[in-house]
Amino acid sequence: ATVPTACVLLWMLVYLGLIVGRDGAPESLYAQLHRTLWENPVLLYFGSRSYSIYLAHIPVIALCHFVWMNLKPTAGPLETFVALSLMTVPALIAVAELLHRGIERPGIEFGSRIARRLNRLSSSDGHLSGSPMIGDGIVPAVSVAHPSARVR
Repeated sequence: ATVPTACVLLWMLVYLGLIVGRDGAPESLYAQLHRTLWENPVLLYFGSRSYSIYLAHIPVIALCHFVWMNLKPTAGPLETFVALSLMTVPALIAVAELLHRGIERPGIEFGSRIARRLNRLSSSDGHLSGSPMIGDGIVPAVSVAHPSARVR
């Protein structure tokens, strides 16, 4: 199995972009191109919603296919492809936005509040921040003898 050339070229672009322009010299054309491509607002928008898109794409495609086949069951493959594309992309963007705003962001905020609360509790008790507290019921206290210790 060989890696497709396009994948290799894409990753070369990513890695080269990480090292270009780090010495304080004026940005090269390559660095400007790299920044323009990877800091594009459209790409950033879809990147921030990529998990919601991933979760929603199969049900949205299936629903659009079901609707299309009921509207026009005798459509040919090209007509079906074009129609499904025109139906699925906007529907997927809308569903992904709803999932992102209604579930993903509130879930991230809820997890952050829990983490901050646990961090405050553990740091006020003198334990290492973010670590379970031994002997408090979360992690049982276990005595482990060193292998060189003799049993008496």
